Amino acid sequence: MACDCRSRIEAKLTERFVLETPGATGHKVALKGYALCFGVEVATMRPYMEYETFAQVPLKKGGSKPKKTTGNFFFTYCPFCGTKGN
Repeated sequence: MACDCRSRIEAKLTERFVLETPGATGHKVALKGYALCFGVEVATMRPYMEYETFAQVPLKKGGSKPKKTTGNFFFTYCPFCGTKGN
């Protein structure tokens, strides 16, 4: 993304984590849901979200069985500030 939301939010969450656990050391917070995407000439970090689908699928012999699939979709805009990505 063209913005610095990820690093700013990770820094704020780390500060809060330090205050909540003062006896601990090596505090670090990392936002999940970012992937390195390779384009034609550039590689960028883009936020994404996982999704899950679920349905009862009918069987030929009668009855049904559960079917679950998962996938990912990438955000075109930053989910925090709305800045358009690359």
